[in-house]
Amino acid sequence: MVEESHIARVLEMVWSATLQLPLSRWDTSIIMPDIRNMIAAYVRISGGWGGTIALHAPNAVARQAASIMFNIPEASVTEAEIQDAFGELANQVGGNLKVLLPEPCHLSLPTVVGGREFLAQIPAPELLLEFVAESSGLPVVVTMVETLPSRDAFHARFHETHNSPA
Repeated sequence: MVEESHIARVLEMVWSATLQLPLSRWDTSIIMPDIRNMIAAYVRISGGWGGTIALHAPNAVARQAASIMFNIPEASVTEAEIQDAFGELANQVGGNLKVLLPEPCHLSLPTVVGGREFLAQIPAPELLLEFVAESSGLPVVVTMVETLPSRDAFHARFHETHNSPA
């Protein structure tokens, strides 16, 4: 199963290969800044494992990423480019973590949300891992949550398993 060290390596690899930016573990002795303008990108994984990989960061991190990925000045980056770039980063992180999960697993397209003090809810999650890194002095957070199977999904699997002809 995925461990914190896997998330650290994947995130560092994505940041280095895609953005050519250093990334380091967040110093836990430093208090997380109060950042109200955030962006988050989520990819869902289904199949042999069910859950969500989420990437969260201040909008400034996503703006810098879009500037690098689209090779344009930060001041010229549009909101659509910020969302595209951050969604692609989440897609890369999720895709690289997916290979560590039970097969078969399928990765959704990323969902990107942002703004001031937004709330996104994942149905029936169980937080498995959270890793906080630092890029250009700002936090980058990856969370991995497992979606607990719904009673209906469990019930359907139970009946498929126990009612199939032998």
